[in-house]
Amino acid sequence: MPKRPYAAVSIATAVVGLAALSPLAATAAPTSAATGSAPAGVIPAVAVATTPAPPAVRCPAPVSFAAADVAGSYLGGSIHRQTVTMRAQCPGVKGVATLTAKVNANATRQLTGWKTWWKESAGITPTTGSYERTNRLVVDVPGLAVVRGDAYLYAGGAHGVETRTYDILDTRTGRIVTKDGMLAQMQAAGGPRWNFERELNRWAGGADPDQHAWITRDEVAMYPEKSGMHISVGHCTAYACAAGIVDYTIPWASLIGNGVDMSFIPNQWGY
Repeated sequence: MPKRPYAAVSIATAVVGLAALSPLAATAAPTSAATGSAPAGVIPAVAVATTPAPPAVRCPAPVSFAAADVAGSYLGGSIHRQTVTMRAQCPGVKGVATLTAKVNANATRQLTGWKTWWKESAGITPTTGSYERTNRLVVDVPGLAVVRGDAYLYAGGAHGVETRTYDILDTRTGRIVTKDGMLAQMQAAGGPRWNFERELNRWAGGADPDQHAWITRDEVAMYPEKSGMHISVGHCTAYACAAGIVDYTIPWASLIGNGVDMSFIPNQWGY
């Protein structure tokens, strides 16, 4: 997001020092008209250039978030999901209703998919299917709001499927931020040598690259956080299913150069 430099302001400040301890010099004296200097024994006022502190953020948390639990069942399978409500807390915050609708619609779409899967398995598997989903606000700073959705879908078999999604809103423009959009901005800034997959695999899996298969952008969800791009590798994609969803962060220095402006990174994070 564009940045505004803070202007340095020169102010006159009285430098008193040790003279303040003398009753003869309780205040700084004016300079002599004849000599242009202060009377002997008195320290004159000195102009000192200072830079004021940045203005305080008036709305540190632009979005309020609430999630109401909703329970149900389908063909004997249990359903536990949430209905999300969000509101703008400050003037000028845009798109919160759009983000709220998107989060709830995504959950409904996913539940519909589970119902189709469970309907095909309900008469075959001896186990009971289930759908569970929770949501929480993981970023709420001026200019950016991110909702994380965690779900577990089970329709029989050795294990179910875990999912993790991120719905991202630029609260200054009201636009939904997408993975493809963020990647396109970083690619344009980095040029033809910029390689997202290289950084995905460089920062994944700790010191042992044999812990995972080659990870591509299609297998991850991601969102911007202060320290870098947060990555969630999909369940059973690059890692063994027993590992679940694997999370890590790619530092901004590995993705963008100093001074490069990205619209999806809040100014207060320094990029």
